[in-house]
Amino acid sequence: MLLALLLTAANPNLPQNPASAALPELPRPPAAFAIAADAKLMDVLRALADSTGQAILVDQQSRTVLETTATGLLRDTNVPPAQAWPYVQSLLAFHGAQCSYELRETPTLVAVRSPNSGRGPAGSNAVPVLLEAGQTGWLERHPGFWVRTSIKLPNTDVRQLVNSLRAVQTQNLESVINAGESNVVIVTGFGSSVLQSVQLLRLIDEQSARHPTPLGSVVPGTSGAGK
Repeated sequence: MLLALLLTAANPNLPQNPASAALPELPRPPAAFAIAADAKLMDVLRALADSTGQAILVDQQSRTVLETTATGLLRDTNVPPAQAWPYVQSLLAFHGAQCSYELRETPTLVAVRSPNSGRGPAGSNAVPVLLEAGQTGWLERHPGFWVRTSIKLPNTDVRQLVNSLRAVQTQNLESVINAGESNVVIVTGFGSSVLQSVQLLRLIDEQSARHPTPLGSVVPGTSGAGK
């Protein structure tokens, strides 16, 4: 570890931890962003790209899907500039389309993949944005990005917890796995979903610290109770 730190200090060009690097932000439109209720997702995405100057990459199969998918809004909406990207990402994520960074350096390049293109969430080949678990602010601003984070749960049997979570998962849009024998859980999915999962996992770990009985175990003196 000491050698690695010394080498990094001596050579700043060595690869850095991507989760510790500054994460890019998407440019805001100059004014409120208008979305018509009957607009297609591709129209909304194209208009936001034109308004902000953000370069967006959409493969042909995804473009076909987005060009035929309506937003689902019941009325026209004007979105404040600061909320334009989170709002549009939420619309895309609602329909299963994900965002990811193809290039994080300026000028950034954002890719959008639909779920029916064979390149979306169910079998995504997008490189997720790596985050520290504490970077919840970025997750809130990027609900439609495909992200991955790890969180340490020192008071929880993570293997048993992950198995329990798999039993109640209703959709294949997020993965929660334990990292080997450590008390670390790795969560991958949409930013909005990962944010909620991180909050839930922290709550479970806090409750485990107050009530240290392992999940699923029998409290002494209550064996057979309720059976």
